[in-house]
Amino acid sequence: AVTRLREQLPTISRQEELYAMLTLLNLNNKEIAQTLGINKDSVTKMRYRLRVKLSLPQGEDVDEFLRKAMIND
Repeated sequence: AVTRLREQLPTISRQEELYAMLTLLNLNNKEIAQTLGINKDSVTKMRYRLRVKLSLPQGEDVDEFLRKAMIND
């Protein structure tokens, strides 16, 4: 799953990969923050940075994009 994501986004950081995997598990911001040991606001910032890296338009769901990128061929 992560390999597919790396192919689409070679510049993804380890922390962003972890975020993507937790998103795949359908965890919410609070659960992701607790798991990664970071602030809930940091999760929001990470999602925004991923949106920019992926060049996603404002209306597109970053989490849904990540899920599709990791599970679809």
